[in-house]
Amino acid sequence: MKKLSTLTLTAALVSLGTVGANPALADTYLLDFEKDDAGKVLKAGTKTNIGKQWEKWGVKITSNTGSNHPLRLFNSNCGPDFGITCSGGDDDLATGASFGTKPQGNVLIINETKNEEPDDWAGGGIISFVFDQAVSVDYVKLLDIDESPKNKNGYVKAFLEDGTKVKKSLKLGTDNSLSTYDFSDLPEYSVTKLDIKLPGSGAVSGIKFRDFPDPPKSSKKVPEPTSILGLLMLGAMGAGSVFKRHK
Repeated sequence: MKKLSTLTLTAALVSLGTVGANPALADTYLLDFEKDDAGKVLKAGTKTNIGKQWEKWGVKITSNTGSNHPLRLFNSNCGPDFGITCSGGDDDLATGASFGTKPQGNVLIINETKNEEPDDWAGGGIISFVFDQAVSVDYVKLLDIDESPKNKNGYVKAFLEDGTKVKKSLKLGTDNSLSTYDFSDLPEYSVTKLDIKLPGSGAVSGIKFRDFPDPPKSSKKVPEPTSILGLLMLGAMGAGSVFKRHK
């Protein structure tokens, strides 16, 4: 009877642990500049509050270039595959089969001037993505990081919650090239900020990240732990008694 009671109680406690360990799934975000955080489609050339368009996702975007070179959205679905002239004469930002890439749609650039026409600035700069809470970053995609020798000074840098930094140098490509920087090997939910230093022209085409899951919400009132333990012990004792009577 004692052996069965112990086994019964152990099984019940394991079941209780299983019920309690029901974490919510993390929210995954693909920041590809096509829509804002409310699902509204963003037009190429959008500049108003561009850094605040995804605040509900817990991320703000800034640059160190000031108002003379604001952040802009550029339509990379231009050029020969789309029959659309690339704004600002930036054919090197075009995407599609002709360049061996998937169409990237809107990409984020530092604009050459204050005017409305999207045109990436050859002077480069740092674009920062600041997260409200530490997140997991899966990858960053950049467009048109070409063969200029200056690109050895460019990087993507992740700032971690513990104060450490992880920097990846930019890959030298060609005009219209698309490059991916993998950060999935970093500890989960550790990145508080990303800095992307463009040493010259170029664009950010996407960032995929995940935030820490919220605790699950229970729709039913959960008994106090002591009450649950008491009920389990009573149930175990009852099960043992039944076994003894039928032995």
